[in-house]
Amino acid sequence: PGFNGHPRSSYTYESNPESRALVRPEEGVYYFCGGFQGGSSKSYLRACETMASRIADDESRGVVACWHDESHWNRYCIDNPPDKILSPMYCSPQSWGVDGRKIVALDKNHAEIRS
Repeated sequence: PGFNGHPRSSYTYESNPESRALVRPEEGVYYFCGGFQGGSSKSYLRACETMASRIADDESRGVVACWHDESHWNRYCIDNPPDKILSPMYCSPQSWGVDGRKIVALDKNHAEIRS
């Protein structure tokens, strides 16, 4: 949701060519947050299995995508475009403090989490 209304060049897709989550500059129209995923049971389980396989492959080669599973979710959604794309109100950051949100993504200190 933080990229909504911003140019594609600002999206933090995975840029490491060693990662199975790689998104090339000419790919991707939307950036999908990792905090809210879904679909029909069958399609979502297929997505989870695909992402788990890609993450395991990366891990076996010592590669971790920049935004972990969110990077793989974006790669998956590029390869398998969703039938429905929900508004950013379905996963907006806590710091936005806006009314009408459906799901709030709690703010976190990324540096602290990664240390």
